[in-house]
Amino acid sequence: TPCIGIAPFRCVTGKDKLHGPGAGERTVSYRKVRANSTVSAALDPHHTHFLLVDNDKTPGFGGEIRFRTQLEERLSNDMRIPKVLLVLSGGKGTVEMVAESVKRCTPVVLVKESGGAAQAIAEFLAPLLPHKEQLLQNRPLLAERTASQYRAFAASGRLGELMPGGAGEEAWMLSNG
Repeated sequence: TPCIGIAPFRCVTGKDKLHGPGAGERTVSYRKVRANSTVSAALDPHHTHFLLVDNDKTPGFGGEIRFRTQLEERLSNDMRIPKVLLVLSGGKGTVEMVAESVKRCTPVVLVKESGGAAQAIAEFLAPLLPHKEQLLQNRPLLAERTASQYRAFAASGRLGELMPGGAGEEAWMLSNG
């Protein structure tokens, strides 16, 4: 079964091996040569294929999110199949991807125990869940409680522990959209 990864080309560790004469027509031996960082990351060996996105407007991590969202939307509509976002670990871009998915009413499954963004989002949402029915019926209240929860979560230091690179407040305001 294919597992397709979508990544920002400029952030791929060892990207020099992936372009040049005949790059689209040859098999490349690729392996992780250094630890992932805020500047570059290795391609995940659990994927069978990759779409590498080159984006001049957002050249770093996150530059692939708009493309990915549009591709998923198009495939889902054209093929008449439902979408779901499965979140395992992740970083800042993952939080942004979850926010985009929520705005488009795409179901999101968080695997909290995988750490990173998945755990941060699960812990962020936990205090809101007992009130979900009330919050979903009152958008202004949802926005207010989400903002309040973000401030409390960020102030607790837990956000920095789970995601050292953090993610901007706008990504955590899942109700704005």
